[in-house]
Amino acid sequence: MSRFLLGLTFSLISCALAAQSLDETLAVKIGDKIVELEVARTSVEHRTGLMNRTYMPADHGMLFVFAAPRPIAMWMKNTLIDLDAAFIDACGRITQIVSMQKGSLELHHSRVAASRVIEMHAGWFARNNVRAGTVIPALADARYCKRTESTAE
Repeated sequence: MSRFLLGLTFSLISCALAAQSLDETLAVKIGDKIVELEVARTSVEHRTGLMNRTYMPADHGMLFVFAAPRPIAMWMKNTLIDLDAAFIDACGRITQIVSMQKGSLELHHSRVAASRVIEMHAGWFARNNVRAGTVIPALADARYCKRTESTAE
């Protein structure tokens, strides 16, 4: 088999694998909604994210879990669906929500250290009255969150 055909075969396999859903999922309450999130924990899962997917069910998304709070940048390379991303601090509080255009290489940076990011269909957060300041208790990381009266909800 020629190198070209071999390379093409591996590229197609890689695209097919990238478009598959992740094994770990988590049902999380965000505002008044229960959503189903695929969980991306590894650097490979973080880099692949929702790339090459042409469809994602309503009220489904992806949760990116990072080992420790840090500045995070997200992009939409090879992503075929417009998405919104919610950056979440160690106490489970959404610190900002950004809209991201499919296929864009623009970097979307967290304003503060984040330990989680949730990607949902574009407009999902606004339609469900979820905004910066909303707390998602299930996503708090007790190793880094020092709960006080103002962070407990």
